[in-house]
Amino acid sequence: MNLEDIKKYSKTISDQLGGLISITIISAEDGMVVDYYSSNDDVDNQLAASFQVEVLRQITRGLNYIDDLENKEIQNLMVSLEDQTHFAFLSDSKDLIVHIIANNKETNVGMVNLFHKKNKQLLD
Repeated sequence: MNLEDIKKYSKTISDQLGGLISITIISAEDGMVVDYYSSNDDVDNQLAASFQVEVLRQITRGLNYIDDLENKEIQNLMVSLEDQTHFAFLSDSKDLIVHIIANNKETNVGMVNLFHKKNKQLLD
């Protein structure tokens, strides 16, 4: 895990993605925030992002009880709300979770996925 590359990932995504509310990069091991960016200094989404670690763990456990889904890995998680969408991406190394919150009126799902896919090598 290279902190300089992680910060570069956050900066690149924040520069490219219109409608970004915040991006938090979290250690999957302990839930600690590794990097954080918010487009609004009055908003701090770090605590909400840290809960994504537990959400991913619980979903993974649940998948083990569904036939033919045991030993499957979650690639990403998306939660859509009225005004915003939350994205959680697991790094290829499984060490980091990226939590992106975007405004629904200014961002679309495809762009978030595209920018993450284009830059995710910086996380490993």
